[in-house]
Amino acid sequence: MLRSSHEPPPRPTASETPAKPLRRDAQRNRDAIVAAARTAFSEQGLGASLEGVAREAGVAIGTLYRHFPTRLDLVETVFDAKYTELLATAEEAAAMDDAWEGFTDEGCREQS
Repeated sequence: MLRSSHEPPPRPTASETPAKPLRRDAQRNRDAIVAAARTAFSEQGLGASLEGVAREAGVAIGTLYRHFPTRLDLVETVFDAKYTELLATAEEAAAMDDAWEGFTDEGCREQS
């Protein structure tokens, strides 16, 4: 796609931005936001209130937006973590004698 010379380059999403180590309190806030978002999205859908997510995480809305500038950034992070867990479960199950049984046993345990 061609851009005119006066258009700024597209801003990378949170998942594309190179991660630098966070302070412990900042990491704790980020983890709390992701956990609260996971619960809110599962109960209310992807349109859940970000203000409610921040409140549930115990942070200000500005803190949420500092970690996740857009709703999509937060959604991608929540889904990426879940897919990573699912992939790890599938890889463990594939190494078992009965991969399907291993996958369903592990998958059921993770969902509970």
